[in-house]
Amino acid sequence: MLTKALNDVQTIIDKKNTKAAKEEMEILVKVKENLDKSINVRDVDWSMKEIEYLNTNLYFTSKPVIYLVNIGRDEYIKKQNKYLPKIAEWIKNHGGGPMLPFSAAFEKEVVDMCDGNIEAEMRNKVAADLGAQCMINKIIGCGYKTLRLIHFFTAGKDEVKCWTVREGWKAP
Repeated sequence: MLTKALNDVQTIIDKKNTKAAKEEMEILVKVKENLDKSINVRDVDWSMKEIEYLNTNLYFTSKPVIYLVNIGRDEYIKKQNKYLPKIAEWIKNHGGGPMLPFSAAFEKEVVDMCDGNIEAEMRNKVAADLGAQCMINKIIGCGYKTLRLIHFFTAGKDEVKCWTVREGWKAP
């Protein structure tokens, strides 16, 4: 995607040599230099003008990251896994981000025991009976926090609706 963008902007510069195209090229070259050094787009300090341009390209490495670490059911219940410290160290050395250990097998067992009941209270009670914490709500909450999303409620005579909006945005 970056190579194509560089070629397209270079073609524009060769034909028209506009100031905007030169500015775009500077940003793209900065992105390429950082990616060549294995630095994610999200880990670089950008000016507001550069951010506006980057938002039109949507590079994968500009996205926030949450590391979900799936461990075995029994290890999850005991809260012991020999690989978690190594994984945490790797995450720290590669840009950081929240790490949430969970067990897909444990979560499946909890959901199966709830007989289709999706209420958080029921899942938490069943999980506690099995000896650990249900992580579904924590994963969702961490996703909202990392993406800077909030809930916005509207109420009318007949209904109340919940909308998901970015933190700081105007609701309309």
